[in-house]
Amino acid sequence: MSFTLEGIIIWLIVGAVAGWGASKLMHEPSHNLVRNIVIGIVGAVLGNAILSLLHVGAFIINWWITAIIVAVAGACLLIYLIRLLKK
Repeated sequence: MSFTLEGIIIWLIVGAVAGWGASKLMHEPSHNLVRNIVIGIVGAVLGNAILSLLHVGAFIINWWITAIIVAVAGACLLIYLIRLLKK
């Protein structure tokens, strides 16, 4: 994805949705929009990196759906890893 205004807005939207979804799935408080966006974007990068290592490409009907599913899965993994580090 390019660093155009449209690309940045898409990253923010996907990040916010993914961060919020992951916080709900992982029973984390989701009161902070910035935290959700950061966790969602980092989760998207993490999820895509894992798929790349496994040599798995896009697999669902629509780019938005694929991006959000991968970002939510990556964000859930990120939340789990943060919990492990806090212990």
